[in-house]
This record gives sequence, structure tokens and C-alpha cells, in this order.
Amino acid sequence: MQAVIREAKEELQISIRPQDLNYMGTSETVWDGLRIIRYMFLYPTEQVKFDVLEGKGGHWLSAEDALKRLEITDKFVEVSKMIKKSSNKSLD
Repeated sequence: MQAVIREAKEELQISIRPQDLNYMGTSETVWDGLRIIRYMFLYPTEQVKFDVLEGKGGHWLSAEDALKRLEITDKFVEVSKMIKKSSNKSLD
């Protein structure tokens, strides 16, 4: 969680508190022979535009847009669907 908070500050210039994050799960995939582990957090916000400072391929996406960009075989899709479901509940 500390890494998420630090990276959000460094890469997006936003301040996140631990209580702002909801842990959604872990996704593991293998890419180019390397095991990739993603720890997924939901950060509810009204902010719609972010300046991504690091990483040329970095994007800030809504849950819906993220689902459109993912490969069907990536387990990340399952976690993203949980995020979308959770974000829809927070709008109720």
C-alpha cells in the first residue's frame, strides 16, 4: 500500500491516504517468460484528468476503458470486473 501511495504522488502528483484505497485482489500473469504480479487497488475519485509524469505508456483510465484495452486471457480482467462492480456500487 505504501508503494501505491508513493507512486501516485511521484507519477500523478496526487496525495492518497491508506483509507482512500480499497484492495481488490492480486493478478498474476506470465509475459515474455517473466512472472508479473499486480496488486490491485480501487481509488474512488471525482477527478477525471491526471498528468502521468513517468512511463511513456502510462494512462489513467476509467474501469470501463481499462476493460476495453485488456487481453481476454489476462487474469487482470477478472479483477477489473470486480473494480467496475465496486465502483458502480459507490455511485448508488
